[in-house]
Amino acid sequence: MENQSKGIVLLAIGHPNYVRMAQNLAVALNSFSVKYPITLITNEEVINALKKDFYQDQFTNIVFIDTKDYDFGRKKYWGRAKLNIFKYTPYDRTIFLDADSFPSFNFQIDNIFESTKGYDFYVSNYSIGSIHDQNLSMGHWATISSFEASM
Repeated sequence: MENQSKGIVLLAIGHPNYVRMAQNLAVALNSFSVKYPITLITNEEVINALKKDFYQDQFTNIVFIDTKDYDFGRKKYWGRAKLNIFKYTPYDRTIFLDADSFPSFNFQIDNIFESTKGYDFYVSNYSIGSIHDQNLSMGHWATISSFEASM
């Protein structure tokens, strides 16, 4: 399974600010020379906030989430969309990062892939050093999830 694809997924739905935060996170990850593709999962309501002229090239692709994965008529459950990310990822191994997180200067995405190897599903939402390694720190209250496509 060493030849499997690996990538990062960011979710930005609900409010246009989440698209802007996802753009900033993608810029930060790319500035750290992250070698993995970055996919933005978003919805029609907020995609117009995407600044195409500057940030579009920060994402490898953009995927639209089906409203049935968060909209239940009178109430929208934005958190439920996170539970359905596995339906939309184009990768065999996925790292999901909250759009409103920001990597520290020593952030190494390879360490997340290595630390979560062997787990079908892994979630961490504690801020610094939550995945057993000081090089995995994200901003306060950030969610880091890792999962295999075989789930």
